[in-house]
Amino acid sequence: MANTGTKWVYLVTGNDDFAVKERAAQLADELCSGSAENSDGYVVVDASGTDNADVCQKVLSDFAGELQTPPFLTERKVVHLKHLTDFSALLSADLEDATAAGTVLKLLLTDSMPGVVALIDGSGFDNKRTFAKKLKTAGHVKFEEYQTVKSTDRDFSVGRFQQIRDFFRREKKDIEPAAVEFLAGAIANDQGTLRNELEKLLMSVGDATMIRRNDCLSIISRSSESMGWMLAGAAVRGDLPGALGELHKLKAQDEAPLRIFASLSNEFQNLGKMRAAMAELGISRVYSGVFDGISPEIRAAHPENPLLKLHPYRAYKLCESAIRWDGPQLARAYSLLLEANVQLVSGAEGYALLTDLMIRLCRRGGGESRSARG
Repeated sequence: MANTGTKWVYLVTGNDDFAVKERAAQLADELCSGSAENSDGYVVVDASGTDNADVCQKVLSDFAGELQTPPFLTERKVVHLKHLTDFSALLSADLEDATAAGTVLKLLLTDSMPGVVALIDGSGFDNKRTFAKKLKTAGHVKFEEYQTVKSTDRDFSVGRFQQIRDFFRREKKDIEPAAVEFLAGAIANDQGTLRNELEKLLMSVGDATMIRRNDCLSIISRSSESMGWMLAGAAVRGDLPGALGELHKLKAQDEAPLRIFASLSNEFQNLGKMRAAMAELGISRVYSGVFDGISPEIRAAHPENPLLKLHPYRAYKLCESAIRWDGPQLARAYSLLLEANVQLVSGAEGYALLTDLMIRLCRRGGGESRSARG
């Protein structure tokens, strides 16, 4: 009796190595009724060295053999091709070839041995290959893909905010929006780092039911990139002590002045973009529920507006910063940044120049306007 009509091939891939391996381990446990490690029907074919052609063929040959061997003393046999380094050898195979890769591919595209389930995880799955498309669309294949989320991706902030909230909701904790925003910006994009940092924060708060921004500040390991983001945010707010404090930390880590300047410049460029986006949506006053009041008609008329692509709280905070700077203030800030850029590339002492730039930026803008106060 074949497994026609049921899922018997489980394929997990993507460039987020941590997420792929974690999901594969979860699936292995689920397929083995709770514990793969303690199951007599769980067979692992280690594929971690398959970037070597000879090793790859040997591994695929072992995998093919296991797929064609029925379960012994168990109702189900789960064969796990674990941590496949490169899918290319498999996806480029010819079904007519007598190679191990051709045999495996033929087995995966047809019916299985009764009671046998295949689980494959790894990287390098090329979605453009013909056999990749066949595997993804086959009715008996369950395909899952996990990609590292980039901060420049369209839905980055929405997805990252939701991941953080979901993590603490599962742990029966509440987290304030300011803490979510801080964590989303301060933690690197890969799932492994995110999970480790959130678990560290969870342990630190103990029995507290609400996680606040201050809880995060002393616990989360911030990257140079996130510290640059914090420095730029402080400058935009006109917070001179905060800006100089972040600059001191970056200097202690020997961060390149040009990279720090790039973070600062990007933040001020975003102020201009956010003001233009606000004008397009007719936003002249900023308050916490401002995006709840935007009509469906306006949203439909401006589908590419950058503010509408963000989580509402993140969009609100960006508008709150943008409205602090009027046109003349932004123009002066851009002049200061242009002047500093010329001096940096001309060989000026980086940290002294950045310190002076922080002072001048914080003095020239960042004060609340009447509109910001409502």
